[in-house]
Amino acid sequence: MPIKSLQNAAGAPFPRIGKLHKGGQRSGGALGQDLTHFRFSAQGDGKAVEEAFTALYGSEPAMLRVYLPYDDVASNFSCWMEQWGAGGRLIHRCDGEYCVKWLGDDGHYVHDPDMSMRRPCPFAEERQAPNRCREVGRLDVILPELWEAGHAGVVTLETHSVHDIVHIDAVLRHALEHSVSPRAGLRGIEFALRRQPQRISRPGAKGPAMTTKWLVKIEPAAEWLLAQLQLAREAQLGGRFRPAHPAIEGGAPADQETGPSADERPEPASPGPIAEAGEAAPATAPWVHDRDLVHTLVALGRDLRLSKIAFLEALEVSRLGEIAYGYEEALERVRREGAAIGSAACG
Repeated sequence: MPIKSLQNAAGAPFPRIGKLHKGGQRSGGALGQDLTHFRFSAQGDGKAVEEAFTALYGSEPAMLRVYLPYDDVASNFSCWMEQWGAGGRLIHRCDGEYCVKWLGDDGHYVHDPDMSMRRPCPFAEERQAPNRCREVGRLDVILPELWEAGHAGVVTLETHSVHDIVHIDAVLRHALEHSVSPRAGLRGIEFALRRQPQRISRPGAKGPAMTTKWLVKIEPAAEWLLAQLQLAREAQLGGRFRPAHPAIEGGAPADQETGPSADERPEPASPGPIAEAGEAAPATAPWVHDRDLVHTLVALGRDLRLSKIAFLEALEVSRLGEIAYGYEEALERVRREGAAIGSAACG
């Protein structure tokens, strides 16, 4: 967008249509009862959304099938220390040391997302103060059935449990690290969002005591986990087998092999699953047997940060011995894939 003043004015690309709560409704300022299921409330005048949610998931869902709207962890899951005052007004938000947002003396909010003003958290040295800032985690999810029912937007799960925050952050970072597509990141992975009882330690009058709390658990669907196992199997077998899913492995290629080793002589091409019965496979291009040319092609893939799987998919082969076209075309295919991934990362 060329108009500078409007570039950051649009806000989030998806509207928030509701919230998932862990507890019951507040009564007289007191916290609601800890629930064993999710409680849904629609944003604004959302009676139709609440009715659709209840019709789809029931009044007490303990598990929801969800997707994430954004590709990175921070955009999907934010966690801060926050202090709230009377009337439900935010007083300040910080990372435990410095503030990113606070209520100024003139009654207006001051925003400092980069914390360049270095305004200290007022409770940095007194964490036991009664009205201190407390942990808040907010996870934005997409409920696909709600979208299909005509209610497009994100639903936010809010939690104040340190156990929940640590767990959700760890699972999302692990999923991103093992994402099969660097273009999509966390988008497209199906997750199960659950309420689950767990014994945890809580402070008490006589010291820490064990208690059972219904925490939030999030886990990728079995299909995604099986795809990761297939990718791991391929890596353990030295890349001799392609994964069952046409996946692109994420992660920086500096720590993994891209293409075959220059000391590994490509095997002759053999008929693949695309070839029709009785149809001879095309002959391997002569340049594939030139180790210097192979070295150059592999080095190009590394420079463009292509994983091994993305490198081979750009060439449309499962191994270099299947290449039947010219060297210049191979270079161009790798360059195009690198440019496409680079553009997606910038976007």
